Amino acid sequence: MPRRDGPTGEAITRSAAAFLLHTSGLRRLVPSVAVNLLNVVPAAGLGWAVLPADEALSATRVVGGAVVVLGLYRNSRDIPVVAGSERDNSSHEG
Repeated sequence: MPRRDGPTGEAITRSAAAFLLHTSGLRRLVPSVAVNLLNVVPAAGLGWAVLPADEALSATRVVGGAVVVLGLYRNSRDIPVVAGSERDNSSHEG
């Protein structure tokens, strides 16, 4: 069985600890907030890859990050529901 010391073992331990802390933190949030935070992960990963790791930033990655951020913005706004609109499901006659 391989030993878990050195850089590989340290990376596994830190990744597991971060995952457990992330999961326990998400459990304490309202589901709508937790989903928005989970959607930030790809954009944050892109930022961390480009800034400290000097990864190449392509147009596709920029567009993908913009789509994520715009989706988060749109979902986080309070959009009033107008009676009789498609978003109002409570007024079904039937």
